[in-house]
Amino acid sequence: MKFTAVQVAQVVDGKIDGKDLELDGATQDSRTVTPGSLFVPLVAERDGHDYINQAVQAGASAYLTSGKQATDATSVQVEDTASALLSLGAAARTSIQSPVIGITGSVGKTSVKDLTTSVLSQRGTTHSSPRSF
Repeated sequence: MKFTAVQVAQVVDGKIDGKDLELDGATQDSRTVTPGSLFVPLVAERDGHDYINQAVQAGASAYLTSGKQATDATSVQVEDTASALLSLGAAARTSIQSPVIGITGSVGKTSVKDLTTSVLSQRGTTHSSPRSF
């Protein structure tokens, strides 16, 4: 999903520092950054803010931060990056004008997701997550 840094700042009620860029997707894992993406550092066992430089070097065009600006890349200052990520997800979801199917359970979710995608794609355009989480 494409969006601009200014749109991100508006959605997350953040303050932008840097250029307004078009961003293509977002990730919280610095190892899966793609060129032009938004990096969202989360704080858990490790502080994702420690990986901002790595994410920018891997191609992230912008990043969210609840700390000070770590690089010359565009940043969006927020109080809490996890809350900001939830806000971004909610905004992305409301922009989708099609039904969404959620699959839950303990065993077999990936197989059911893949089978459901295969069956529904026979009736029209379908989207599914590239990985299971």
